[in-house]
Amino acid sequence: MVLYYSWVLRAAVTDQAPRPGLFAGGSLGQRGSEESLSRAFADSRTRLMTWVKADDVASAVEDMAKGETKISLSRNNIHVEGSRALGEALAQNTGLCALEYVFMCLAYNKIGDTGAKAMADALACNSILQKLSLASNFRMTLLDAVDKIKFLLGKNKARAGRLQHYGSTEDDAPWLDAVHAVISHGDAHPWGRAKLMIVGRGAAGKTSTVRSLLGQSPIHEHRSTEVADVHRTRAHDWREVASDQGEFTAQVRFAAARRLRELADMSDAQQLDAPLQDVPSALPPLPSSSQELSGVASDPKPALHLEASPRQKALLSSEEVVRKFSITEDEQLLLQSSISSETRVSFTIWDYGGQEVFYALHHIFLTDKGLYLVVFDMREIVGKEIFKDSLSEEAYGKLATQEEALKSLRFWFDSIRMHAPDAPVLLVGTHKDQVHDLRQVNQKLLEASCLKRTRGTLIRPEGDLIFVPVDNTDTDPNRAASLRTLIAATAMAQSYVRKRVPLAWLKVHEDLLNSHAPYMSLEDIVDLAAAYGLPRRDVDAMLFFFHGLGVVVHLRGSQTLERFIVIDPQWLVDKLARVIADDLHAHKFFYDADLKASGLMPDFERLRDHCIASRRLLAWLWGNEAVDFLLEFMDANMLLCPWHFAHEAGSNEDFLVSGLLSTFSREVDTEDFEPGLSCELDFSEFFLPRGVFHRLVAQCAEYAARPSVIGDDEPMAPLLGSEQAMMSFGINNFLLSVKENVVRVSLAREAERPAMVIKLLVSMFREQEETVFRGLPWDLLLESPTSHVLVSYTKITKARSEGKFRARLRGRNSKRVATVSEFEPFFVEQIGALDTDEDGPAVPRAKAVSSLGPDEDTHVFLSHVQSTGGDLAETLRLKLENRGVKVWFDQSHKDKLNQEAMLDGVRRTRTYVLVLTEGIFKSKAVKAELRCALEAKKPIVLVHEPDTHRLSYTSFSEYITSTPDFCKDLLIEEESLPVRRKWYEEDSFFRELIRRCATTV
Repeated sequence: MVLYYSWVLRAAVTDQAPRPGLFAGGSLGQRGSEESLSRAFADSRTRLMTWVKADDVASAVEDMAKGETKISLSRNNIHVEGSRALGEALAQNTGLCALEYVFMCLAYNKIGDTGAKAMADALACNSILQKLSLASNFRMTLLDAVDKIKFLLGKNKARAGRLQHYGSTEDDAPWLDAVHAVISHGDAHPWGRAKLMIVGRGAAGKTSTVRSLLGQSPIHEHRSTEVADVHRTRAHDWREVASDQGEFTAQVRFAAARRLRELADMSDAQQLDAPLQDVPSALPPLPSSSQELSGVASDPKPALHLEASPRQKALLSSEEVVRKFSITEDEQLLLQSSISSETRVSFTIWDYGGQEVFYALHHIFLTDKGLYLVVFDMREIVGKEIFKDSLSEEAYGKLATQEEALKSLRFWFDSIRMHAPDAPVLLVGTHKDQVHDLRQVNQKLLEASCLKRTRGTLIRPEGDLIFVPVDNTDTDPNRAASLRTLIAATAMAQSYVRKRVPLAWLKVHEDLLNSHAPYMSLEDIVDLAAAYGLPRRDVDAMLFFFHGLGVVVHLRGSQTLERFIVIDPQWLVDKLARVIADDLHAHKFFYDADLKASGLMPDFERLRDHCIASRRLLAWLWGNEAVDFLLEFMDANMLLCPWHFAHEAGSNEDFLVSGLLSTFSREVDTEDFEPGLSCELDFSEFFLPRGVFHRLVAQCAEYAARPSVIGDDEPMAPLLGSEQAMMSFGINNFLLSVKENVVRVSLAREAERPAMVIKLLVSMFREQEETVFRGLPWDLLLESPTSHVLVSYTKITKARSEGKFRARLRGRNSKRVATVSEFEPFFVEQIGALDTDEDGPAVPRAKAVSSLGPDEDTHVFLSHVQSTGGDLAETLRLKLENRGVKVWFDQSHKDKLNQEAMLDGVRRTRTYVLVLTEGIFKSKAVKAELRCALEAKKPIVLVHEPDTHRLSYTSFSEYITSTPDFCKDLLIEEESLPVRRKWYEEDSFFRELIRRCATTV
């Protein structure tokens, strides 16, 4: 198959038409072309497709019959770097490894002696190429390199011949035994992966710093990043790698080489001659992957089987082992010599957009298993005024003031501390070519209070500076050498880089990549992993580890988020960026001919002007791909919510895109608003993450549109701005506003239930705290209606509980005081504590609770396992009884708690409620109660723990697989209700639960 002027690159994940890529007579030798070569050939998704002229068809068919592939890159002006990138990339491409015969033509280029040596070095680890043409490459006089190339090509051709006739070579036998042993034992090997996150203010030079790290040519024109760009590289050469394909193969090779070398070091010569399968492993026993990598307690037995069971497939078949891993003895020795105590580190580089609109996405992508490079512009730190005369007016206008620059550093330090408190942080100062007094920059940083926020995680380079200065305009490929060294050394100090990762994990990862699906359900991944012998708990640990490294995106803040895993993070980034974008990046759509032709331009204008998106518009922006998943993903992350307000609604299903509210310039008209009771959520102890306020607005908009909230009253459409929102729950109008580290809530003076609104809002924020902003400190401050002093709610309730109503409490600034009795209006509604989900005396009772029959003692029997579901069942009992429902609960019958009494309670109840939590069907008591309920023909209602961060949570598949045989179809036939603990959600939950329990007339 001749591939000249016929190369096309096509990602298997898409159905796009082929586009010309690499061909003879092109210009691949232009500056930076080695990146294209490396990306194209290293990506195993690259396919070889014929696109030949009519008169070439006969010869092409003949070549295909021979199994030959010719790659013609002649006359492409390829220089030294291009030849090196090409050789290294070809060694990685598992797709090309499957070809029987590969001939590459590099004639009429500019490879020279250095390039020839680079190709020779690459061929030392490359068993793919069997013929290489370097004709007419000027200045190629190094005969040793040419001879080495000829020798290695001959070995490759001879090896291919032996494989074709015998399946493997004689020299391969010990090596293939080692590979078989590695695969059958599931050897764990350090993966050496880390995530490198590049953050900082917009236009600070983050993307240019990434290019410097990768040794790429400088780009002088600024390109603003949308959300994030994801790159992959290796610390030993800092070249960009096209994908993670081949990671499993590489780790098998390293593990097998390590086995051979360690066995070679053993003193018993007889053991050296025995087949490796029959020799005890020289490695320590394989630990449970979940135990080693997540710290979760596990059984002492290994989680991975040493041999495949009849129902478990091997990681690779014998045929695949021979095809993929047959190498010469010299190559085996070379691999063994490369094994050292030093783990080679590779990085997934995330280059984050610095615009404020993207901050709402931080919790998705800022993870703990990585390093953070906080990039800043040194010109801004010393004062931009110094550079006014040397810069154009446009360039000068883009610079931030010193105060703004330091504020940006504080923000990034706080965000990192919020989402990855133990991750190392490196400071990088750009524009070294313009700032010459580095000590002045250093002094300004030391004087600023922002460095204290790193809490000991800041990594200082050698010398007097606390940051690494870089000149991203330098054309030297090694201009960031000192920064590279510091990053690599810091990464090697992280324990997760040296953790041994089971091969089964990497095989699952390889299968996920080969699926070419952008996302996959958790259940599908569990099934995939189970085929390789991985238990469910190892799958959880594996995905947790992968997410931390940025290999996949798997959020666990809610049951919805846990159900899906994004395999291609860049795919998700690109989809989100088409909706959540600042004006700079959204501007291009106003000139999009396809958008105009679709008739959706008015919808797009509405999105940009009012933050309201129609489903049709979102589907268009996402290319009609995975629309339901993306809507669910954004909704679960509170980045959008349904919009149900009539006079604002369009002709389609609409959504409020809360992630765009930060771009809103509209002011909310508060002229007719007269405030009554007010309070504040104070985050000044730490900081207020940018996404909190706008997520709160989305939660309020969704809640305000519920029929149970509106009742018979006419709803008010929310009035929205970037820092204010006028909203209403029923006829209770209120104003939300945000300033610095405070969210203020002001109820309208005529509001009927001000305390209820406050409790609802606090409950909504507490959901954010549990799902997105864990560990974020905050305080609820009530404002006295008379003196307007703000006092902590905790201090007020403590004084009230002690009967000190005349006590004077100091406000937030400790200068002013207010008496406890001044806050009485906040407590008259008797709805329980404002900062918890507890009920008060005024909890709404169920309407018309039906009376019990002669054979009924209770409306509901709560069946649960005490170890994981005791607290949840107690909460259900208390709240059901508050609503007038009579409940049988074992902890209320401790004086006569025996099996017969419990079964009698089942028989004399109206409805049996099974509380599903971790390990529910391991309980003999629960199974006896359930069997009794079935025999007594009691209605059965299922409720389950939905909060993924709680110990009581487990997946629904676990419930189904562990269901007793006598009721196998129970969980399939009966829909389970997710328990809603939050006060703003619980009313609708208990209404539905009580309805299902048939306790109302």
